[in-house]
Amino acid sequence: MAWPRRAGRGLAPGGIVPRRGCRKDARRVARRCGERRPGTLAHRARHGPPGRGRAGDSHARQRPGSRGARRVPRAGIRNDSARRSGPVIDGAAGGLGGHGPRVRSQPRRDPVIGPLHAEVRGSLADGPTVVFLPGLGGTTRYWSSRVAALERRYRVVLVDLLGFGDSPRPWARYSVERHVQSLAEVLRPYGRVTLVGHSLGALLAIAYAAREPERVGGLALLGMPCFTGQRDAYEHYRHGPMRAGFLATNVVLAAATCIMTRRLLGRLLPYLLRHVPREVAEDLVKHNWRSATSSLWEVVYRYDALADLESLPRRIDVLFIHGGRDVMAPLAAVERAAAGHPWWRLNVFPDSDHHPFLRDPRACLRLIDGLVSGRAVAALGTEPTARLTEGAGSDSP
Repeated sequence: MAWPRRAGRGLAPGGIVPRRGCRKDARRVARRCGERRPGTLAHRARHGPPGRGRAGDSHARQRPGSRGARRVPRAGIRNDSARRSGPVIDGAAGGLGGHGPRVRSQPRRDPVIGPLHAEVRGSLADGPTVVFLPGLGGTTRYWSSRVAALERRYRVVLVDLLGFGDSPRPWARYSVERHVQSLAEVLRPYGRVTLVGHSLGALLAIAYAAREPERVGGLALLGMPCFTGQRDAYEHYRHGPMRAGFLATNVVLAAATCIMTRRLLGRLLPYLLRHVPREVAEDLVKHNWRSATSSLWEVVYRYDALADLESLPRRIDVLFIHGGRDVMAPLAAVERAAAGHPWWRLNVFPDSDHHPFLRDPRACLRLIDGLVSGRAVAALGTEPTARLTEGAGSDSP
């Protein structure tokens, strides 16, 4: 196509911009001609000034007359790796031959996480240490008003798990390794400890013991979920006796439920959840949806706790405390696990639900005291698996 030398029909002088009122085809031809013709306004708008890259183009530019020179990205333009990892600016603006700062990629770093919130009680500085880990959504107040009997004999440490209570809540993946790392930092000064965990805390107690076996003397596992995998957990919560259990198997629904509970029902929880103490219900909002859902999927659903539990040395005493009416953590799975290991002890509270410590704290503390002091846990029964038949609700708070 020949370049128009003068204004023709439908073209403005210079053949750059078509006149108003001309046909669409003529305007389209004029626009294409202007974009191809060097020096025109349309060409400058599309390709930039002479000697430079296209306007808005992400290609690197180089010095005039320096063929083969090292390319320097234009100021403000980052490649994909820099966009993912964050920019690092080398030099001041315009400091590299007038071409602006050079942007290079930086490897992704984990968020800086502060220490976990912990409360230390008891007066024995060199005596046995008992560490209590709450479950999903729980805090130190799950235990605080019920462990006075142990405080007189041992050093008691109450810990808020990562992402819950008064501990940090980083926007990160709450994997088993991250939870264990945060626990190791807060428990390092206490030497060998006895871990008492409820639900999620029981699983993390096993994970910590498997990675730091020389720093653990015993495990008391209350209401421990025992699933063979994510599919097994989904099957139990979707088709088991738990009401609305399907909400815990869909991450979107679980996150929405968490947000709605925290923002809309937070102040009403003590009145809606009459089966738990008031302080426990009030603290159910001290987390975010990220920490709740990520911990649920990473630890409860995908973590193989039985494999780590079986790898522990025989010197670590293991005590299971479970409710006979627990619909959140099936009792049958724990019974099968304990049956294959005679040195593990299982005590079942027949009339208790997922919270045996809240239903009968005195009986639970008696079992934990026997575990810490080294007395036979079978004081309640001579068989490896002993069922506690005393009233599980007599001392309910």
